[in-house]
Amino acid sequence: MTGSFVVRFYTLTPDQQEWRGQIEHVQSGERSIFLGSQQLLEVMEKFSHQGQSEKGSRPVPKLSKDS
Repeated sequence: MTGSFVVRFYTLTPDQQEWRGQIEHVQSGERSIFLGSQQLLEVMEKFSHQGQSEKGSRPVPKLSKDS
C-alpha cells in the first residue's frame, strides 16, 4: 500500500539534540506525534497498513485537528 505523508520536525530548545515531530497521513487526515526516527518509522508503517489486519498491534496516538 502506498501513502503520502506531511512531516514536521522540531526541537523544543535550540541546543536540544533530540528531535521530535508531527506526521499527517494525507489519505486519512490522521495525525500523530513522534520522538526520534524509530517512532517516525513505526507511525509511518502503521499508517501504511491501515485497513489491513493488525492483530496485536498498538494503536497510533492521534492528535486533535486543533493541534
